[in-house]
Amino acid sequence: MAGYLAAVDEDQPAVLSINMQAACMVFNDFLARIHRYRLDKYREFSTQRVRMVHGHYEYEPDSMEPHPLFRNHIGAGDASLLVRNNLIDA
Repeated sequence: MAGYLAAVDEDQPAVLSINMQAACMVFNDFLARIHRYRLDKYREFSTQRVRMVHGHYEYEPDSMEPHPLFRNHIGAGDASLLVRNNLIDA
């Protein structure tokens, strides 16, 4: 059975510091996007990861392709992605 962290042989490790690291990264990215202080293009920071074992930060650019889960819903306007009304043609 896989635990919370793949590289740790513990089913319930203390993950508060890892969760807080992720929360800080999200909030700092939010601040960078609303205050526009990055020197690089913001598109370059579409996907961000941190490797806790190595202390390594990675980022990847936006592929400009829609995620496979949303492809069928693009252009649907203001509609819920969870519930779709199929009774319109009935």
